[in-house]
Amino acid sequence: MSNFYEHGNRAYSYGTCIKDVLPDGRTIGNVTKYSATTSKHQKAAEVSKCDILVDNIPEGIEELSSPQFAALIRHSLVKGSM
Repeated sequence: MSNFYEHGNRAYSYGTCIKDVLPDGRTIGNVTKYSATTSKHQKAAEVSKCDILVDNIPEGIEELSSPQFAALIRHSLVKGSM
């Protein structure tokens, strides 16, 4: 498996979700700075163009649209609203 991959509507870098789609169709992008390589993956996935941007997301988060992480995501908003 590559360090950057897409599965369904999600994009991952080293197993951490960097792009996801909410049930209403809006895209959510993880702009957290992890490494130079992940920054390249975020650029390839066009994360900066997402409707909602979040920062300070811990490594290993498997999805950004999960109700389980809703409070974390709301607390980490950079752009947009949930």
